[in-house]
Amino acid sequence: MIASKTIVAHGGFLSAEELPEVVRNWKAGNEAKDIEGIVALYHPHIVFKGTVWNEVVRTRDDMVRYFTNFVKGRTEPKVHFLTLHSFELGCDAVVYAGEYEFCWYDDMAQEHTLAANYTFVTQNGLITVHHSSKREA
Repeated sequence: MIASKTIVAHGGFLSAEELPEVVRNWKAGNEAKDIEGIVALYHPHIVFKGTVWNEVVRTRDDMVRYFTNFVKGRTEPKVHFLTLHSFELGCDAVVYAGEYEFCWYDDMAQEHTLAANYTFVTQNGLITVHHSSKREA
């Protein structure tokens, strides 16, 4: 039987404690702009479709390039998770899906928010598949 759980933030965002460890570490890496730390969370044979890139990322070098470009020019980046649906698939594989928002300031101190849907598939604590797509806020 597949175990599943849904967490919805009511009037705010999910707390770090409500997030699974790999997702919590991914959030922290993005907020710290720690490219190597983020990339270390992914399996070497990744399938990744980023929020703001039309290419499918399949190599470590492409992932470093994606996240380097993603955080460039962003001050005080934050990742806010609004929902988290998890499904345990067995063999230490788990699917996490939901909605999140990226918030940051640009070089002119303008605040920006990018709302997106996400799916992470993890196995043995590493992200093996990640898809993120823009959505209306």
